[in-house]
Parts: sequence; C-alpha cells; structure tokens
Amino acid sequence: MTPATAVTALTDWREERRKSVWYNSRFYRANLLWEDDRFRVRDIHLFDQRYQERYLSDTCKGSLCVYDSLPVVDGYNWSTADKYAGIRVVALDDDGTLQPITGGSPSVEELSETELLVKWPLAEGGTLDLICRAETMEILVSGRPVECQWALELSWSFDRTADITGVSDRFIEYRHEGFPYKVGSSKGSFRRGDDDSVLMIPENDHIILDFANTTE
Repeated sequence: MTPATAVTALTDWREERRKSVWYNSRFYRANLLWEDDRFRVRDIHLFDQRYQERYLSDTCKGSLCVYDSLPVVDGYNWSTADKYAGIRVVALDDDGTLQPITGGSPSVEELSETELLVKWPLAEGGTLDLICRAETMEILVSGRPVECQWALELSWSFDRTADITGVSDRFIEYRHEGFPYKVGSSKGSFRRGDDDSVLMIPENDHIILDFANTTE
C-alpha cells in the first residue's frame, strides 16, 4: 500500500517565476504548475492494477522499453510548442466565452498524512483551494464575487491525440492502449466545450474528482 507523498518547489532558483507541486498516492499522481500569474494542473495519471504492463507476459524485443500509466491529462504527450495541455481555472462569461483566471503565489499545507492543501489567492478576489487526498482531488473557490461563474477547462493541442472517448454529466471516459477507464465527479459535472475541450462545472463552488473508482 504505497503511502501518499508530496514534493513542493515554491522557489524558482532560475528566477523564472515558476512553482510546482507533485502529489502521489497509490491511486494517482498529479502535478500542479504555476508560471507567472497562471496556474494549470499539468499532469494527472492513474495507477490501476488492472492495467498490465507490456512485459508482464511478453519480452521487450527492441532497444526501447515503455512503462506508462493511465493519463487523465498528460502535459507532455498531449502538448505542442503552441499549446500546452492542462486543466486551467477559467471564468465563464454570460455568452459562454472563457476567460483565464490569474492569481498570486500559492501556499501549501499538510493537513494529514494523506491530505495536502494548496491555497491560491485569485487576482480578482477570493481563493482557490485544492485538496489532494489519496482517492480524490477537491477544488473549491471561496470569496469570489457571486456573479462570476468559474469552471475548470481540460484542454490539449489539436495536433495531439488525447485518450478521451466520451464525456457525460458525471464521467469522463478514456481508452489508453486499448484499456478503458473513467474519472468520475462526486460533486460538479462535466460537459464538452465549444472547441472539443472538457469543462468541469462546480456544484456550490466545489468540484470533487474521484480517481479510485475507475471501472467502466
């Protein structure tokens, strides 16, 4: 039973205004990245024992071997130089257009042996709290003007193929290397965006993503 761990880098030795947090549990790993005043969840991969590695019953016949896990968002393989994949915090205008939400410097607090709290003050008021737990990730916004609707946008480069196969109100469905899996929401809902991205709409300013119950 792999314990939960976290690595935080809130000081950039290159002075390029980047900050990063990694959280890992036996169910998933996640990378949170800040660049200047912008934030995105750069990477989430699931760990599922049902997904067998390529060499469990076969041999590696070449000079390159591949070990992978199940992507929810893949900031490396789903990105190009013109478009970086990620989950971003956006404001929803009345006409449905999306505006990026910016903020200040994050802080990180260990709530327990398995829980990590990341607080990000927003430029226009309010705070985004992101709580990583062993099985779930909770995102909530407090103190923001009530007339401002926010959401999370999962997007990627159109020059890359994401593993998403379907989007319903409570689930995002995936297929990676022929293996089907899904991510659910116990609070909040999903829908397709206008440009084939995925929007995560909060419920009472909360979104809770479930990374433990991934069976189709």
